[in-house]
Amino acid sequence: MDSEKFASRVQEDIDEGGKIGIAATPTTILLDNEAGEVKLESGALPPEAFKLDIENMLRKDSPAKQSELR
Repeated sequence: MDSEKFASRVQEDIDEGGKIGIAATPTTILLDNEAGEVKLESGALPPEAFKLDIENMLRKDSPAKQSELR
């Protein structure tokens, strides 16, 4: 860390994250590949915090996809 050997690479990651809306560490990215929907959740949250978001993503998809995941 003292040598700053990777400082530019770390800054690139910070800049890229900022461009896509990541403003905190950790950030969880929920992604529905089929619908292209993305939801960012900032902070150290318990798994239960994502349940509603995941259920909403599933609800928007086809009934066939929902039954596949069960």
